[in-house]
Amino acid sequence: MLGEYLNKEGVSLVFLSRYLLALDVGEKIDTIEEQAKQLNISVGYVSKALRKIEKERAVTLSKGGRNGTILTYKDSGKLFELSGITKLICSMPLPYTKKYEGLSSGLKEQLPSVYFAYMNGANVRAECLKKGIYDMAIMSKLAASKLANCDKYQIALDLGPQSYTTGHRLIYRKGEKEEINVIGIDYESPDQVILTETLFAGRNIKFIHIDYFNGINAIKNGVIDAIVWEVKDTAFLELINLESELVEHEHRAEFSSAVVLVKKEDLFLSKYLQSEIDIDKILSHQRAVCERLIMPSY
Repeated sequence: MLGEYLNKEGVSLVFLSRYLLALDVGEKIDTIEEQAKQLNISVGYVSKALRKIEKERAVTLSKGGRNGTILTYKDSGKLFELSGITKLICSMPLPYTKKYEGLSSGLKEQLPSVYFAYMNGANVRAECLKKGIYDMAIMSKLAASKLANCDKYQIALDLGPQSYTTGHRLIYRKGEKEEINVIGIDYESPDQVILTETLFAGRNIKFIHIDYFNGINAIKNGVIDAIVWEVKDTAFLELINLESELVEHEHRAEFSSAVVLVKKEDLFLSKYLQSEIDIDKILSHQRAVCERLIMPSY
């Protein structure tokens, strides 16, 4: 793919930059001959690209004779600049909660090169990631573990409990909890599917596919009796004659944890994010947004 847009020297530079990003300091690097073979490019181009990377002070290499060449230092930021990527596209849920706004804003503060594509449904975000439409995807840790072909992805960042959501609620018409027979479920949302099926396991319940954001209207219109949904404004529910209760479940920590997912093959990107992102700072920024101490900017 790179060969369609770059000359051989450019291909070598991009390949080597990404390769070195994926390595840890102290690791032995492949020989120039081995790298040239992987690229099907002459040793001269690879050697020239490596000299440029060293000249830019993006890495320091220690040549150890028979022991090979060891990576003794790397500047992940400089390597990323040389890696052929000018911006990163990250897909995440629509920012309809302060937590999501704070997460977007916190990432953008530390990673100016990131831009967001908002879409609901962890399965949809994962599929776009797999196809290379986006570079990264944000979802809950639980959703990431339940993805089809989850071995195709890797978690680059795990922000820990309470970074994604505070909890979901079972919403139903006031006074009709005992009459719940039809449940709305969005099969593009692994989180909601797991919570809903766990909550009603063993009961004779009919599930109807309902887009996540149409759930409230579907209850009001009598299409369904209830839905599991994240909502903090319970006063709003009372105004439209609905009530709710917090859903307790064993997966709460995984469900509330935000993770940043990348493709398995993009180890260089995972290493870059881990080197550049301070998770504590993201969480601090997110809390400040949630408490309305600062305005989100993303």
